[in-house]
Amino acid sequence: MSGLTLGCGVRASEEAVAVAVQDYLKAVGITLEVDKLDPGIWSDSWRQGELDTTIFSWNLMFPDTGLAMYTLWHSSASSTKGSFYNDPDFDAMIEEGRTESDTEKAAQIFKEADYKISREDWVCAPLYYPKRYFAEKPYVTGMRIGGLIYHFREVDIDMSQKPSA
Repeated sequence: MSGLTLGCGVRASEEAVAVAVQDYLKAVGITLEVDKLDPGIWSDSWRQGELDTTIFSWNLMFPDTGLAMYTLWHSSASSTKGSFYNDPDFDAMIEEGRTESDTEKAAQIFKEADYKISREDWVCAPLYYPKRYFAEKPYVTGMRIGGLIYHFREVDIDMSQKPSA
């Protein structure tokens, strides 16, 4: 792999991560040419498969591994998400996992699918999982967070329970 040169088109929000990856790859003889793109140009280039590599984050509205894998890498959807991955074995794994009613069996299927795309076929290379923090007050009830989305429908703020300043 030494001597390999890859382009990496990123938006401004991912530039620092791309530069860090660039430094890591340089240590093993791989050149990563980081190109900061306008978000619209990045989106078009990503969807059309014009980027050698890129960096992006993926947050789900609700925790569903099968949906994430299906949306990004199942052959019926991958061309609209910039990966253009097409593997019938992977597709079958995802389809089986999404219909499996036993959650432990489904989790095992998704682990195997994850291994396939990230360690065998190298469709993606997860870099990190950012932590998200949320604060709450004991006098606020009914607040739910689902996949980074706040749900306010059942929120109740009981000011009588709020400590005096």
